[in-house]
Parts: sequence; structure tokens; C-alpha cells
Amino acid sequence: MKDKRLYSWIIIAILILCFAIFLVVAKKNEQRNHEKTGYNIFITTDYSTFFTVSNCANKYISYISNNDVSRILNVLNKDYIKENNIDSNNLYNFISIGNDINGNVIYKIEKMYQKKYSKYYNRFYTKGSLYIETPNGNTRLSNYYLILNIDSDNMTFDVTPFNSQEFKELIHETN
Repeated sequence: MKDKRLYSWIIIAILILCFAIFLVVAKKNEQRNHEKTGYNIFITTDYSTFFTVSNCANKYISYISNNDVSRILNVLNKDYIKENNIDSNNLYNFISIGNDINGNVIYKIEKMYQKKYSKYYNRFYTKGSLYIETPNGNTRLSNYYLILNIDSDNMTFDVTPFNSQEFKELIHETN
């Protein structure tokens, strides 16, 4: 009789263990699917983070408006450069803030989403507008989208140009 009870408890323990393992595997698969579909991308609400990303984006915009090719290439995402075979001769075929811009251009971010890759490495998807500073105030030029990767451990960032369609698909935005 005691042997039957012992075997019953062992079988119950094994079933509970199998169920727990199943739940862990299912949770990991769900996380992988969320990474592929962008569901682990969330809106950035932290002011300090928003300010940091905005400064990095405006640094990149200032390099473009000042035609500083070497600095643009330094902050442009290396994979983006490689995929598009970008060099100093064809750079402006892939990046632009508009034609014949004379003056200081600024980027005002309206929406910012982020995806955490680690404690120190985050990717930010930004949607905003470019403005040119004028004596009478700022004049809006166009909508603008950027991806910024920020490595706060090494204090570096890189930028990838982005378009509205890619932004909407990634963020699952409807308007």
C-alpha cells in the first residue's frame, strides 16, 4: 500500500515538473515571437531618455545640414552602410533633409518608441518633424523618421534613416 502511494506521488511530481517545463518553453517561444513582431517595443516616457535620444538625433541632423560627410559616416549605422554600399560619393543618395536648406535645421521628435536589447543597449524608433530656424520662429519642413541605437555603456550611438511606412508597420500604427 505504501509503495502505491509513493509511486502515485512520484508520478504526480513528474507531471507537475513536465507541466512547469512546458510553461517555461511556451513563454520563451512567445517572447521570441514578440521580438519578431515588434510587440516588445514600447513608447518612451522617460524624459531623460527622450532628451538624450533627441540630442543624438539633432547631432546627426546638424552633420547633414553642415554637409559634414565624415561625421555622418561615423554615426550612420554600419550595417546600413554595408547593405547599401554607402561611401562619401553616394552618401546623399541615401540620406537627406531636403534640398537647398540654408540655416540651422532641428528635429523635433513627436513620438519615440524603444526596444531594450540589454541593460545598456537600446534601439529607439522616432517620428518627428524637421524645422528650419528663422528669425520669425521655426518653419516646418517635413516629417522625418530615424532609428537610433544607443549603447550607454560605451557612450556611443548610431543612426539609421527610416521611412513612414516602415515605422507604421513596426509600431503597428494605424494613422
